[in-house]
Formats: sequence, structure tokens, C-alpha cells
Amino acid sequence: MSTNPATNDVTPIDPDDELLVAYLDGELENRQRDGLEERLLAEPDLREKLQSLQAGWELLDALPSPTTNERLVESTLELVVSDILKVLPPSEAALAAQTAASSPLRRYRWPFVIASVCALLAALGWFGGYQYRRAAEHEQASKLALAENLDAYLWSGDLKLMRLLQSDASWLNMLTTISEIGQVKADTVTVVRDTPVKSRFAVVGQMTAAQRGTLEARWDELSQLDPPTLGKVRETAAAVTAQPDADLLLQTMNSYAAWRSTLPGEMRDAMEKSDGTKRKSAITQAIEFTLQSVSRRSGGMLDEDTVDRIYFALKTFLDERMRADPKLNAAIEQGTQMFGPNAQVFAMSRLVSNDSRGRGRMKPPPGFNQIESLTSSELDSIIGILSDDAIEDLNLLTNWSPYSGHDPRLLESTLLTWAEETVRRKFESMRPERGTLLERYTEMSDQERDIIDLLPPDEMKRRLNGRSRSPFGR
Repeated sequence: MSTNPATNDVTPIDPDDELLVAYLDGELENRQRDGLEERLLAEPDLREKLQSLQAGWELLDALPSPTTNERLVESTLELVVSDILKVLPPSEAALAAQTAASSPLRRYRWPFVIASVCALLAALGWFGGYQYRRAAEHEQASKLALAENLDAYLWSGDLKLMRLLQSDASWLNMLTTISEIGQVKADTVTVVRDTPVKSRFAVVGQMTAAQRGTLEARWDELSQLDPPTLGKVRETAAAVTAQPDADLLLQTMNSYAAWRSTLPGEMRDAMEKSDGTKRKSAITQAIEFTLQSVSRRSGGMLDEDTVDRIYFALKTFLDERMRADPKLNAAIEQGTQMFGPNAQVFAMSRLVSNDSRGRGRMKPPPGFNQIESLTSSELDSIIGILSDDAIEDLNLLTNWSPYSGHDPRLLESTLLTWAEETVRRKFESMRPERGTLLERYTEMSDQERDIIDLLPPDEMKRRLNGRSRSPFGR
């Protein structure tokens, strides 16, 4: 006799039910289990009881994770048993109720509850960690696309300014110039940006060492941005992506970011903090500044053929002036007697200089100061003897276009720079060592030069040869 907890009554329990429950719970000894299994093969009624009990176990396994509330566990078990009883015949329902009431599961409810809770917590912890890792990786992959063109997003966020530059032919020509001579290099890279987020780390692994190094440097810079700045970078990137010509716009932004770094701060501010006519004027001034700067440094790219052609033109101009001016002819001849061929090279240096470009940095020999600078027509003549390659370089440096031609100021500045470089190279090639007679003469103080000028040529040469070193220590 046993007490049924569901009814609090004393009712007999079928031994077979207890045996079946113990069988399902794995508590039978080998001999008892073998005997029961033989009976199950021979007795259909016993098999039906076992199937009913198995249905109860399966419904219990399908329930949500239990809590540690004991009363809630008991109520849940009672609901399960109630559901089982509803689907069983009346004769078997009473027996199933008795079986559930005496089931050994009640004795193991706490271990079952604790194990279930632990399993649930472990699953939630793993899932939460997995989701966190996925979110972190997604964030990093998204930021890689920002780092790829960080300078563009940082410094070129004014899309109105970018559109204005895109339509400015002078700016586009200037970009071609500074790119050709290597002064500004602005490569737009969209390898990461064009790759799906989930595949971006694999793409980074396929980059060259140089590409990865650049990306890592920009990543470090991006990681150091404060939250407001990072937010603006994200907004700019999103705005660019939404444009129909996103790739072309990003290229413009990268070019501008590289170019602005070469400009004085006031020029950058004038372009970025103004609008309308003032902004257009600021852009024009910045373009002129860049091209003039490039022009002044362009002499270093001259090849020897161009130098020879320009030297021939300068010598022709000097000969014409000597024929037209007897006093100048006499002065240069006297200078040649004292200083040799260097005298004519020094005279050429007077041709290619003016007050704004340093004319008068050294006091010339007597009579040389009357040499006038090159005229516009003479500069045009130089253009006429240049090679096709040199003309192409000149077009780049002077912002040439098929509609407006050369920029006149840049054309003159560039040609004079090339002429000065020509004279410098010829002068260097003619002196075997530092301290030629002409150098010694031009490096003298005014007082020393006044004394030398009164001497006959032979005595002048003797005095100059006696100066073992320059007064400037060169």
C-alpha cells in the first residue's frame, strides 16, 4: 500500500507499474531487467503500459527549461500527467495517475532541476559569447573600410567643395601635373570597401606587405580618433557610399586630401571655410601657388638634351647683344681674358635673372651689370627649339589646356627656372675644382674688388691666383 500524493488517498499500486518505472529509470538489476523484457515480448498489455509511461517521459523532455522553484516543478509535472491522462483510455488513465504519483522522478527532481539550469546557463553563455565575438568582428571589418581611405573621410568631408573641384578644369590639370612629377601621390584603394564584410579579413591576408603596412598605419590612426570625430568619419563614408558616382567622388576626396597637405594653413582655411565667389577665388590662388612651387623645382628633371638646347639659345642671345653693344662686347672680352669661358657663363646668368629672382646676388665684373634679362620673344624662341618630350613637360607645368593655352606667368617662371638650371650645370661642368678665378673675384668684398678692378689683366690674374681659398671658407 502507498499514499497517492495527488489525491492524498491510500490506494494499491500495481507491482508491474513500479517495475516499468524502475525499468525506464534504469534502476533494475540485470536479472530483473531480462525477466521484464521477456514479459514485454509475451504480454501486449504490459507493452501498452510501457508505451504510456514512455509518452510521459517524452513530453517531459519537451518542456522549457525548469526554474529552481520547487512548487513550479511540481505543478509542471502535474500538468504533464494531466495531459497524458487526457489521451489515455479511462481504464488506463487511473493507472497512469497512480504511476506518475509514485514515479521515482520526484525523488530526483532537484538534481534534474539543477542540471537543467546549468545546461541552460551554459548554452546561454556560449551563445552570448558567440554573438559578442560576431558583433566585434563585424565592427572591426566595418572599420577596415574606413581606415582604407581615412584621409579622404577625415579631410574631404565637404562634398560641395569636392563637386566644385571635380568641375574645375584648372584643378584637374594641376592634379595631372603634380601626379606626373611625383609631388603628390593619392591612390584610391577600395579593396576592403568593395568586399563583403564577412570576407574582409581574408582579403587583408592576401594583400602585399606594403599594402598591409599602409592599412595598419591608418587603422592605428583610426583607433585613436575620439568618438565625435569617428562619428563624423562614419557619416562621411555613408554619404559617399550613397552617391551614384561614389568611386569617382572618393578619388577626388583622396586627391584633395593629399594636395591640401602641401598648402599653407591659410589657403586651406580659405577654401574650406568659405563659399561662393570667395571659395572659387581661394581655389584659384591655391592652384597657382602649387604650380609656381612645382615650376621652381622643375629644373631638376631636365635631361641633358634639353640643357644643351637651352644653352645654345642663351649663347645666341648673348652674342646678339654683344654685337649690338660695343661696350658690353669689350667688357665680356676682357672678362674672358681674365676668367676664361666662365666669364660668358656668368654673363648668361645675368640673362636669366631679374630683381624678383635674385638678380644682383653677386656683384658682377665691370660692364656685366648692363646685361638685360631675357625678353618675352626670347623666351618664346626657347620654346621653339625644345624637343617634343620637353614641350610635354612644359605643358604640364604651365597648366596648358587646348582652350586657354599656357598660363603666361607660369610659362615665364618655368622657362626662367630651366634657363637658370642650364647655366648652373654649365658653370659646374666648366670648373675643375671649387675656387675658379671668377668665383674668387665674385666672392671678394667690395673693397677688394675695387682694388682688383684698377689692375692690369695680368696683375689681376696673379692676385686672384694668390687667393688660396674663398673668404666664405668654401
